[in-house]
Amino acid sequence: MQQRASGLASPRSFEPRGARTKTFKPSRDLLLSVENIGSQILLAVGLTVAAALARVALGMVDHQFVPAAVYFPTIVAASLVGGWRAGALTLLLCFAANYGLFGSTLASHAARRPLNIVLYFVLASSAVAVCQWLGELVLSLQQSRERLALRNLNYDTLFGTISEGFAVCQAIRGPSGRLVDYTVVEMNPALRQMLGMAPEQPLGKMSDVPGDWSAWLTLCNRVLSTGMPAAFEANFAPGGRWHEIRISRLTPDTMAQVFIDITDRKTEQQRQAALFDELNHRVKNNLSIVSSVLAMQARTADPATAEALRKAVARVHSIADLHGSLYRSHRTEAVDVGLYLKELGGNLSKSLLREEDPVRIRVEAPAATMAVEHAVPLGLVVSELVTNAVKYAYPPGQAGEILVSLERRGATGLLIISDWGQGLPTSAADTDGGLGMSLVHSMVAQVGGELTIHRGPGARFEITLPEGALT
Repeated sequence: MQQRASGLASPRSFEPRGARTKTFKPSRDLLLSVENIGSQILLAVGLTVAAALARVALGMVDHQFVPAAVYFPTIVAASLVGGWRAGALTLLLCFAANYGLFGSTLASHAARRPLNIVLYFVLASSAVAVCQWLGELVLSLQQSRERLALRNLNYDTLFGTISEGFAVCQAIRGPSGRLVDYTVVEMNPALRQMLGMAPEQPLGKMSDVPGDWSAWLTLCNRVLSTGMPAAFEANFAPGGRWHEIRISRLTPDTMAQVFIDITDRKTEQQRQAALFDELNHRVKNNLSIVSSVLAMQARTADPATAEALRKAVARVHSIADLHGSLYRSHRTEAVDVGLYLKELGGNLSKSLLREEDPVRIRVEAPAATMAVEHAVPLGLVVSELVTNAVKYAYPPGQAGEILVSLERRGATGLLIISDWGQGLPTSAADTDGGLGMSLVHSMVAQVGGELTIHRGPGARFEITLPEGALT
């Protein structure tokens, strides 16, 4: 849209008033100045001769005739037509003609002659100055009108030819001053076509269109109140086509709405999302196969190897659950971490606990989104710590609970894995050199978090998430 605007608009139409400068060209400018001065001299001489002849003719008719009645209109005419130079020259020529040709007839008024001369020059000079100002004002108004006409031409051309929809809307406010409706003042042909409106169909108000437009009006009210532009996507147009709508404030009570057809882009995004969902679904299935193979091998392995394989199965499950959450939520870059943790807790319960076991895994997590690159390491951390808690927190046969909770803390978040069992050995609270705790420390560092371990009562692992991890 910007490229078309720059192509249609003349640079002159966007040139600020008074910004134009003349390039000095010695020979051409000198010639024009001589021609202008010559024209001004001819104008001044011609008008003075005509005024003198009129003075003679009128003086014959009326001996009490006042010469100023002829000379002052002549000076004004010269100033308006030829500028201040022609006016000043006419002023001098009229003075010379009056006191030179008719000096003998003014001898009887010799006592008042000095005062008359002073008044003549003061009044005539004032008339020249006023006429010069009026001439500049008229010229400025004429130039402004030409610029406005050119701007309007550019606007009309752009308004009628751009492919984007464009509308100008007038606000209708309620008693409280809040926007309750608006009238469409202008709408270009492209927007009429987008909305399925006939060219002759009259414009109306937003409330004339059936539907719930409260969210739209709230957004428009915010734009008019703050002056900050806003944009959103919608597919209300006929045929289910998608449009990006950009709203900008023109005045406190008027706004512009630009409609850009993004159907092709949305179609491509949906196609890519479908492919991504399919990819995540296949990854989850493949990881499930891997975990099943590892579980089968654990049944026939020696106890130490079987334990390591079961931990590997839990880790693979945590990653598979993440991919399952991605394709079920149709997301590509972020996952609902609350849902993910609950699914992970359920799968850990199935794989680590039997129905008759008195230990339970509980997950408390609000709905929140988290980037995939953060969710994968945290899933592994939860899987590792919950697996350790199931094995070591409670003695065999003792009832207990393992809690996984996610809390918002302002711009950050806090992930807690806790139990109320036997607690951690003092020597191993922070220095466990096993693969499990090494993995936990590595994953927490990968997401930029901070791990705090509380030894008792029970065991409590607090992971402070970096700012912006939860949205």
